[in-house]
Amino acid sequence: MTRKRLFTPSMTQERSRPIALLVLMAVLSGCNSLRNARGYRYCEIVLKYGETSEVWGTQCLNRCPDETWEALDPEAIRAAHNADGIIMNGPRYFVINGASGVDMPEGDTRLYGDLEMGKLATLNATEPEPYVPVTVLRTNVWEFDKGSEIYELTDLEGRVYVMQSYSQIVDPNLQEADLSTLGARLELSQGWSFSSRILGENLELVADGEAVVVVDDLSNTYQRR
Repeated sequence: MTRKRLFTPSMTQERSRPIALLVLMAVLSGCNSLRNARGYRYCEIVLKYGETSEVWGTQCLNRCPDETWEALDPEAIRAAHNADGIIMNGPRYFVINGASGVDMPEGDTRLYGDLEMGKLATLNATEPEPYVPVTVLRTNVWEFDKGSEIYELTDLEGRVYVMQSYSQIVDPNLQEADLSTLGARLELSQGWSFSSRILGENLELVADGEAVVVVDDLSNTYQRR
Protein backbone atom coordinates (compact mmCIF):
# COMPACT_ATOMS: atom_id res chain seq x y z
CA MET A 1 0.00 0.00 0.00
CA THR A 2 1.37 3.43 -0.95
CA ARG A 3 1.15 6.28 1.52
CA LYS A 4 -0.94 9.18 0.24
CA ARG A 5 0.57 12.67 0.34
CA LEU A 6 -0.33 16.33 0.08
CA PHE A 7 0.34 18.04 -3.23
CA THR A 8 0.69 21.78 -3.85
CA PRO A 9 0.84 23.54 -7.22
CA SER A 10 4.64 23.48 -7.03
CA MET A 11 4.43 19.70 -6.55
CA THR A 12 6.10 19.96 -3.16
CA GLN A 13 5.14 16.85 -1.20
CA GLU A 14 4.58 16.75 2.56
CA ARG A 15 3.41 14.00 4.90
CA SER A 16 -0.37 13.92 4.88
CA ARG A 17 -2.07 14.72 8.19
CA PRO A 18 -5.74 14.87 9.14
CA ILE A 19 -7.30 18.29 8.78
CA ALA A 20 -7.72 19.96 12.15
CA LEU A 21 -11.45 20.58 12.03
CA LEU A 22 -12.50 17.00 12.62
CA VAL A 23 -16.14 18.04 12.55
CA LEU A 24 -16.24 15.83 9.47
CA MET A 25 -16.25 12.76 11.64
CA ALA A 26 -19.51 13.75 13.30
CA VAL A 27 -21.66 12.75 10.34
CA LEU A 28 -22.94 9.43 11.62
CA SER A 29 -26.44 9.84 12.97
CA GLY A 30 -28.07 10.23 9.56
CA CYS A 31 -26.46 7.09 8.19
CA ASN A 32 -27.98 3.68 8.91
CA SER A 33 -24.88 1.83 7.71
CA LEU A 34 -22.88 3.47 10.51
CA ARG A 35 -25.15 2.64 13.43
CA ASN A 36 -22.54 0.03 14.38
CA ALA A 37 -19.55 2.15 13.51
CA ARG A 38 -16.59 0.28 14.99
CA GLY A 39 -14.27 -0.94 12.26
CA TYR A 40 -15.98 1.13 9.56
CA ARG A 41 -13.38 2.16 6.98
CA TYR A 42 -13.63 5.57 5.33
CA CYS A 43 -11.52 8.03 3.36
CA GLU A 44 -11.58 11.77 2.79
CA ILE A 45 -10.19 14.15 0.20
CA VAL A 46 -9.53 17.72 1.30
CA LEU A 47 -9.24 20.29 -1.50
CA LYS A 48 -7.49 23.45 -0.35
CA TYR A 49 -8.44 26.86 -1.80
CA GLY A 50 -6.48 29.61 -0.09
CA GLU A 51 -7.62 29.75 3.53
CA THR A 52 -10.61 27.45 3.01
CA SER A 53 -10.92 23.75 2.36
CA GLU A 54 -13.62 21.56 0.82
CA VAL A 55 -13.92 18.18 2.52
CA TRP A 56 -15.26 15.18 0.60
CA GLY A 57 -15.75 11.77 2.20
CA THR A 58 -16.95 8.24 1.61
CA GLN A 59 -18.91 8.05 4.88
CA CYS A 60 -22.38 6.54 4.35
CA LEU A 61 -21.61 5.88 0.66
CA ASN A 62 -18.99 3.12 0.66
CA ARG A 63 -16.12 1.69 2.71
CA CYS A 64 -13.40 3.15 0.51
CA PRO A 65 -12.20 -0.04 -1.24
CA ASP A 66 -8.43 -0.23 -1.10
CA GLU A 67 -7.85 -0.81 -4.80
CA THR A 68 -10.09 2.15 -5.71
CA TRP A 69 -8.40 4.48 -3.22
CA GLU A 70 -4.91 3.46 -4.28
CA ALA A 71 -5.76 4.03 -7.94
CA LEU A 72 -6.40 7.76 -7.34
CA ASP A 73 -3.89 10.31 -8.63
CA PRO A 74 -3.83 13.18 -6.09
CA GLU A 75 -2.13 15.68 -8.38
CA ALA A 76 -4.55 14.96 -11.22
CA ILE A 77 -7.47 15.48 -8.81
CA ARG A 78 -6.00 18.75 -7.53
CA ALA A 79 -5.49 20.06 -11.06
CA ALA A 80 -8.93 18.95 -12.26
CA HIS A 81 -10.61 20.94 -9.48
CA ASN A 82 -8.26 23.96 -9.65
CA ALA A 83 -7.28 23.52 -6.00
CA ASP A 84 -4.19 25.02 -4.40
CA GLY A 85 -3.46 21.80 -2.55
CA ILE A 86 -4.88 18.41 -1.67
CA ILE A 87 -4.82 16.14 1.36
CA MET A 88 -5.59 12.45 0.96
CA ASN A 89 -6.93 11.78 4.46
CA GLY A 90 -7.29 8.04 4.67
CA PRO A 91 -7.86 5.28 5.00
CA ARG A 92 -9.28 5.60 8.51
CA TYR A 93 -11.27 3.24 10.74
CA PHE A 94 -13.70 4.23 13.48
CA VAL A 95 -13.17 2.75 16.95
CA ILE A 96 -16.36 4.32 18.32
CA ASN A 97 -19.43 2.08 18.51
CA GLY A 98 -21.88 4.76 17.41
CA ALA A 99 -22.75 8.44 17.45
CA SER A 100 -25.66 10.80 17.72
CA GLY A 101 -26.39 14.48 17.36
CA VAL A 102 -25.36 15.43 13.81
CA ASP A 103 -26.84 14.32 10.49
CA MET A 104 -24.99 13.56 7.29
CA PRO A 105 -24.99 16.67 5.09
CA GLU A 106 -27.33 16.39 2.12
CA GLY A 107 -26.13 17.23 -1.34
CA ASP A 108 -24.69 15.96 -4.55
CA THR A 109 -21.97 13.35 -4.64
CA ARG A 110 -18.91 13.35 -6.87
CA LEU A 111 -16.74 10.64 -8.39
CA TYR A 112 -13.02 10.82 -7.77
CA GLY A 113 -11.83 8.19 -10.17
CA ASP A 114 -14.24 5.35 -9.39
CA LEU A 115 -14.71 6.40 -5.76
CA GLU A 116 -17.98 8.11 -4.85
CA MET A 117 -17.75 10.83 -2.21
CA GLY A 118 -20.11 13.35 -0.69
CA LYS A 119 -19.26 16.92 0.27
CA LEU A 120 -19.05 17.09 4.06
CA ALA A 121 -18.05 20.68 4.73
CA THR A 122 -16.31 23.85 3.61
CA LEU A 123 -13.97 24.93 6.38
CA ASN A 124 -11.31 27.34 7.46
CA ALA A 125 -8.80 24.78 8.65
CA THR A 126 -5.21 24.04 9.44
CA GLU A 127 -3.22 20.85 9.78
CA PRO A 128 -2.52 19.93 13.41
CA GLU A 129 0.78 18.96 14.96
CA PRO A 130 0.93 15.69 16.95
CA TYR A 131 0.05 16.11 20.62
CA VAL A 132 -1.04 19.74 20.20
CA PRO A 133 -4.74 20.00 21.22
CA VAL A 134 -7.07 21.84 18.86
CA THR A 135 -10.55 23.17 19.68
CA VAL A 136 -13.09 22.42 16.96
CA LEU A 137 -16.72 23.44 16.47
CA ARG A 138 -18.87 20.33 16.80
CA THR A 139 -22.03 19.17 18.55
CA ASN A 140 -22.39 15.41 18.83
CA VAL A 141 -21.95 12.39 21.09
CA TRP A 142 -19.44 9.59 20.51
CA GLU A 143 -20.72 6.31 21.98
CA PHE A 144 -18.53 3.48 23.33
CA ASP A 145 -20.23 0.28 24.51
CA LYS A 146 -19.61 -1.59 27.74
CA GLY A 147 -17.09 -4.38 27.11
CA SER A 148 -15.35 -2.50 24.28
CA GLU A 149 -11.65 -1.76 24.41
CA ILE A 150 -10.77 1.92 24.26
CA TYR A 151 -7.44 3.69 23.77
CA GLU A 152 -6.49 6.82 25.66
CA LEU A 153 -3.81 9.49 25.71
CA THR A 154 -3.16 11.36 28.95
CA ASP A 155 -1.34 14.68 28.81
CA LEU A 156 1.09 16.08 31.34
CA GLU A 157 -1.77 17.81 33.19
CA GLY A 158 -3.78 14.59 33.52
CA ARG A 159 -6.35 15.35 30.83
CA VAL A 160 -7.53 12.25 28.96
CA TYR A 161 -8.23 11.92 25.23
CA VAL A 162 -10.11 8.91 23.84
CA MET A 163 -9.34 7.56 20.36
CA GLN A 164 -12.11 8.11 17.78
CA SER A 165 -10.41 6.52 14.78
CA TYR A 166 -7.13 4.97 13.81
CA SER A 167 -5.33 5.68 10.58
CA GLN A 168 -3.29 3.83 7.97
CA ILE A 169 -1.86 7.08 6.56
CA VAL A 170 1.50 6.82 8.28
CA ASP A 171 1.57 3.06 8.86
CA PRO A 172 -0.35 1.25 6.10
CA ASN A 173 -0.25 -2.00 8.10
CA LEU A 174 -1.76 -0.70 11.35
CA GLN A 175 -4.73 -2.82 12.48
CA GLU A 176 -7.17 -2.60 15.38
CA ALA A 177 -5.46 -5.60 16.98
CA ASP A 178 -2.29 -3.49 17.26
CA LEU A 179 -3.88 -0.68 19.24
CA SER A 180 -3.66 -2.25 22.71
CA THR A 181 0.13 -1.93 22.68
CA LEU A 182 0.35 1.20 20.55
CA GLY A 183 2.12 3.12 23.29
CA ALA A 184 5.34 1.22 22.64
CA ARG A 185 5.42 2.66 19.11
CA LEU A 186 4.34 6.24 19.68
CA GLU A 187 6.86 9.06 19.99
CA LEU A 188 4.91 10.66 22.82
CA SER A 189 5.44 14.26 23.84
CA GLN A 190 7.14 14.71 27.21
CA GLY A 191 4.74 13.97 30.04
CA TRP A 192 2.17 12.20 27.83
CA SER A 193 1.19 8.54 28.19
CA PHE A 194 -0.88 5.97 26.30
CA SER A 195 -3.12 3.27 27.79
CA SER A 196 -5.87 0.85 26.81
CA ARG A 197 -8.68 -0.62 28.89
CA ILE A 198 -11.95 -2.54 28.68
CA LEU A 199 -15.01 -0.49 29.55
CA GLY A 200 -17.01 -1.65 32.56
CA GLU A 201 -19.91 0.57 31.52
CA ASN A 202 -21.01 2.57 28.50
CA LEU A 203 -19.05 5.73 27.80
CA GLU A 204 -20.26 8.86 26.04
CA LEU A 205 -18.04 11.70 24.86
CA VAL A 206 -20.24 14.78 24.55
CA ALA A 207 -19.32 17.80 22.43
CA ASP A 208 -21.74 20.66 23.03
CA GLY A 209 -20.63 23.21 20.48
CA GLU A 210 -16.92 22.55 20.92
CA ALA A 211 -14.60 19.56 21.18
CA VAL A 212 -10.89 19.40 21.97
CA VAL A 213 -9.11 16.94 19.73
CA VAL A 214 -5.55 15.78 19.25
CA VAL A 215 -3.64 13.53 16.86
CA ASP A 216 -0.72 11.26 17.68
CA ASP A 217 2.33 10.81 15.49
CA LEU A 218 0.63 7.99 13.55
CA SER A 219 -2.30 10.32 12.67
CA ASN A 220 -4.77 8.53 14.94
CA THR A 221 -7.38 10.94 16.32
CA TYR A 222 -8.65 11.44 19.89
CA GLN A 223 -11.17 13.65 21.70
CA ARG A 224 -10.76 15.00 25.24
CA ARG A 225 -13.09 13.49 27.85
